[in-house]
Amino acid sequence: MAQRFHYDVTRLEASRGQVIGYSDDRQVKADFVSNHLPGTALALYPDNYPLGVKGNFFPHQVTAIRDILAELRGVVGWGGDAQSPKEPAFFIDVPPGSAKLALITETLRRWAVTPGKGAGTRNVEDPQRVRAAKKLASMRAT
Repeated sequence: MAQRFHYDVTRLEASRGQVIGYSDDRQVKADFVSNHLPGTALALYPDNYPLGVKGNFFPHQVTAIRDILAELRGVVGWGGDAQSPKEPAFFIDVPPGSAKLALITETLRRWAVTPGKGAGTRNVEDPQRVRAAKKLASMRAT
């Protein structure tokens, strides 16, 4: 997820606190207990995208985010779809043991080892991909 975000949405830097995965801190740049405790969430540039505020990304970035989520077939959710938006947040959105999770794990593994299949190789403006992304977004609308 983070690698696709880096190539397709905006460049990630490993600056302290800008990419947060697992944390044993119950307050992860937010006033809520999060999926960071079990290690099933990422916060990407949490200081740049205020909690509760929507519209922090440019339209082409939202298109790329939606494309990534569609590629991951709903296994990963985005805090930007929450009623109280958390646009820097991405999290596993299926129960433990889900067959969809195993399928996506295999997809990610293949992307990593197959030339031309991983991050930075997608045309997020392809009409078929845009339709898939919009379909997933409409299913997630709260």
